[in-house]
Amino acid sequence: MASDGETCHSCPLDCGKCQEKPVCGDSVCSRQYETCVNCPLDCGACVVCGDGMCEFTENCATCPLDCGGACASGTLVGRIVDITTNLPIPDALVSTLHANPSDQFQQSTNNLGNFFFPELPASSVQLSVSHPSYASLITSVEVNTVATGNVTIYLAPLLPAGNWKVRLEWFLKPADLDLYLFGDYGPSYRSGVVDWETPDKTADLPYASYVGDRALGFGPEFLTITKWVRPRQNVEVWVNNYSNNRNPLSSLSGSAARVLAWTADKGIVVDSTVPASLQGNQTWWHVFDITPTQAVIPINDFYYGSAAPCGWSYCPYTPLDIFSKRKRK
Repeated sequence: MASDGETCHSCPLDCGKCQEKPVCGDSVCSRQYETCVNCPLDCGACVVCGDGMCEFTENCATCPLDCGGACASGTLVGRIVDITTNLPIPDALVSTLHANPSDQFQQSTNNLGNFFFPELPASSVQLSVSHPSYASLITSVEVNTVATGNVTIYLAPLLPAGNWKVRLEWFLKPADLDLYLFGDYGPSYRSGVVDWETPDKTADLPYASYVGDRALGFGPEFLTITKWVRPRQNVEVWVNNYSNNRNPLSSLSGSAARVLAWTADKGIVVDSTVPASLQGNQTWWHVFDITPTQAVIPINDFYYGSAAPCGWSYCPYTPLDIFSKRKRK
């Protein structure tokens, strides 16, 4: 016992082994006893905030005096939405990736599908969005220091393996747009067409269906491929302005039409909108192709009437020739 005059030197059994104090200059910085103040030989010179040098251990958050002032940051307000219904998705997990500073942000959306990050770095920031009922998504958003950023991020519902889904929506005019799927599976090309006239081909080639045919604006219309069978050539996805309202306020060029497509394994693979800069009276929009190996080829070409070309090696149709008869409502 120390009260009996024992010490760690005379009786280590009772007093414990002596802890020798380190010697400044032994090239070992003992954090218990030595610091940059009392032993710069072992611990290095102290980093001084305000010395005009942004040291390796300093940054805009820990030493704005040396590292260029306060860190630039911005606010991001976002909303996670179901791509098929435009309804908000509660309880979606939104996380930042590779944000600077290194601390990551993570938040679950509220009942309105909203999330809020108050102090993100002012730069391009990657967001990871996940939900058990939807395909996960990684997307980039720009964070601005002078204005609150508002973003809407769409998630696609999970699909069975091998499935594809295409969605068309548009504004008030034109009155009637239509989705078309052209699949090349044999000499009788018509067997590979899915549209408002032949909406259910889920029991045979091309194993696809059509739902929609809205005539009063907005849509939406859907194409669903329920089983992928390798076609002879690319499957083509088109949009037609059936109403043929060809004035600047109601043509394809003024429709703000948007086509989205997603798959079982890749989530959203197409998000195309008729550009606001489009001029003219185009009635056909060739949106994208799906190759036999299920790769996506963006097309985004616009045509008037029967001028739309066929992309296949033989061309048994032009769209207007086949669909010129009056639609039955």
